[in-house]
Amino acid sequence: MFAPENLGLASAEIRSRVDVALAAVGLTGLERREPHLLSEGQKQRLAVAGALAMAPPYLVLDEPTAMLDPPGRRAVLSIADSLAHARGQGVLLITHDAAALAVADRVVGLAAGRVEFEGRPEALLGDERLLDRLGLELPPAGQIGAALRRSGVDVPFLALDSEALAAALWH
Repeated sequence: MFAPENLGLASAEIRSRVDVALAAVGLTGLERREPHLLSEGQKQRLAVAGALAMAPPYLVLDEPTAMLDPPGRRAVLSIADSLAHARGQGVLLITHDAAALAVADRVVGLAAGRVEFEGRPEALLGDERLLDRLGLELPPAGQIGAALRRSGVDVPFLALDSEALAAALWH
């Protein structure tokens, strides 16, 4: 509530924005919990909710999956994907996590302050030398997918987690 209060909004508007933001990140029911008692993933989602409560036209998330376990990473990336696609929110995701590319519509890859790649995530994920030059490493499931592709198995480049890889292999 802190950020919308600083905008001088009416109490009812603040409450509404906070409720909508907490629901968007899956934290409804935890409104009264002290932030230091939340898990790391919940803290990340709370930070996103705080920004959402400001109702910005664009949301910039800088390394939102850092130091999260796989379920926490999936939850934060799912929120970013939902904001961009279900709610039409502009989302800029800054990350070194190649798995996050799976939710991107467009990727800009930087190396030494220069644009080295701009395009669809599949194009970047299919270029192992470029990934290396950008300092990106595929997650283990993505590495298995890449090895299978080199062996002639048709695995989508966006199969970057075990669930997506299993689904690609069984269908």
